[in-house]
Amino acid sequence: MKARLFVTATAAAAATLLLAAPAMAETCASSTPSQAAFPHTPQEQLVPKVVAIQVTVDGACQLTVQDTVTDRPSGLIDGDSLAWYLNTDGNPSTGSPLFAGADFVVMLLGSYPDRPMLIPYASGEFDVEAGTPVARTGFGFTVNINQLNATPGAFTMVGVSQWRGIRSYTDFIPPVTSVQASSVSFPVAFTPTATPAPATDNPTAAPNVEKPACRPPRLIGKSLRAARRAITRAGCQLGTITRPSSRRGRLVVVKQRSSGDRVSITLGVKRHR
Repeated sequence: MKARLFVTATAAAAATLLLAAPAMAETCASSTPSQAAFPHTPQEQLVPKVVAIQVTVDGACQLTVQDTVTDRPSGLIDGDSLAWYLNTDGNPSTGSPLFAGADFVVMLLGSYPDRPMLIPYASGEFDVEAGTPVARTGFGFTVNINQLNATPGAFTMVGVSQWRGIRSYTDFIPPVTSVQASSVSFPVAFTPTATPAPATDNPTAAPNVEKPACRPPRLIGKSLRAARRAITRAGCQLGTITRPSSRRGRLVVVKQRSSGDRVSITLGVKRHR
């Protein structure tokens, strides 16, 4: 049952991962330094004997996790693997249900002892092909918090030590007490980067342009068309148009009246002398 809980990466998959590029979510501007230690009594033979896990957060958004391993003085050997399952968003429902809601796993393989791999949980599994290398620190790793899609608060973690030979031996840190792995928690407090205001289609506001003051023009004797043009050029608006009952002959403005910026006109028939 314990072996079924553990997710391993094959040597071929690990070699493919070395070419992948990290996808970072820029959220952490600075972090609050903190440390935590979790002692452990090994439960299995043959696996790397982890007696403690140390967690350190510095002030520059760097998270370091290291195992204290007592029986590998020359480093991990073929068949060894160490893994750390991290719930980084505080929401167990977004991560692995078997590993306390882990959103990522970092794996260090004996066959690739210098390249821990950060592997995200997506679509119900840990996506090995989407993994990215992170820095090794002893029997552990250092990663920038921005790579973990994290929210400020407490991370939870499940540690795993395994050796695979004719059969598999797996040790969980803390020990498994049910079908699901147990976890430890540690604080990760940081100040998010300020989010810039979203861009707009017109980022530069157009200056207020005042309409020119209405100066009613002299319209007497002008045709309706000419009167309209003159009113518009003067910054005014055409008001009421009063027309004569008889429309025989050419209509021209015979009277005008202004009220604010509106100019009303009265049309009449132009008399020929």
